[in-house]
Amino acid sequence: YQPDGDTLVLQTKCVIASNRKVLYQPDGDTLILKTKCVLASNRKVLYQPDGDTLILKTKCVLASNRKVLYQPDGDTLILKTKCVLASNRKVLYQPDGDTLILITKCVIASKRKVLYQPDGDTLILKTKGVLASNRKVLYQPDGDTLILITKCVIASNRKV
Repeated sequence: YQPDGDTLVLQTKCVIASNRKVLYQPDGDTLILKTKCVLASNRKVLYQPDGDTLILKTKCVLASNRKVLYQPDGDTLILKTKCVLASNRKVLYQPDGDTLILITKCVIASKRKVLYQPDGDTLILKTKGVLASNRKVLYQPDGDTLILITKCVIASNRKV
């Protein structure tokens, strides 16, 4: 529409089916791109609130590595994941976009150990399960001292 006979103003609120983007031009000068839908190829949410900066946001899970990617300010790409990686069963998240913090509370089936890293610096080993090979209960409460406890009877030498 052309309200004053001089400026041609373009306005559209429809969805473009090819790329699922919403295009509108409120002032007749800046073409603003907005989309809140999920792109099937990379599962990323793209929107451009001011018509100048293209901001990338996604809160979905990428199936290849099970990582949640989002970019709240358009400058820093933040990696967050709370899922368990099947190869090493570790929970990875990156709250500030700079430090990659490793946290895991799951049991590693090969060693039956519970590993977690609360501060991103010290790797603490904790296990309360029985190791089938030597029937020993291992746990490390402070992350520095490895404590060995066993209450079972070893049949070969009959020691408690």
